[in-house]
Amino acid sequence: MMPLKRTEHHLDPETELRCEVPEGEPMTVRLMEGTAEIFGMEMAPNKEYKFIDESFAIFSWYGCKIECSGGGTMYKADSTPMVAYVNTHAQLEARRDVAFGNHDFGPRVYILSIIKS
Repeated sequence: MMPLKRTEHHLDPETELRCEVPEGEPMTVRLMEGTAEIFGMEMAPNKEYKFIDESFAIFSWYGCKIECSGGGTMYKADSTPMVAYVNTHAQLEARRDVAFGNHDFGPRVYILSIIKS
């Protein structure tokens, strides 16, 4: 059995590493330094996360170093929606606080996901 190819990626603050893992070729990622998250879930330091047949992104607010091994493709992106998500969350919370102070209800948000097959 051939050893898995290992690569290290250094992410700057507010950037992400986008990963595409094909079917049958597992990819393992590990946070070596700094802080990062996958879909909003904070990664534990030095814990291995395994993915098969998935596309995902590792985002860092303050920068980090990630180790990847296995198959798939990876690329860094500095255009990410994460900052917009946080700003939207902050604006909604501010409106809810004002509404609460006025004994009213704040804005409600519904998220709808449509999957076409």
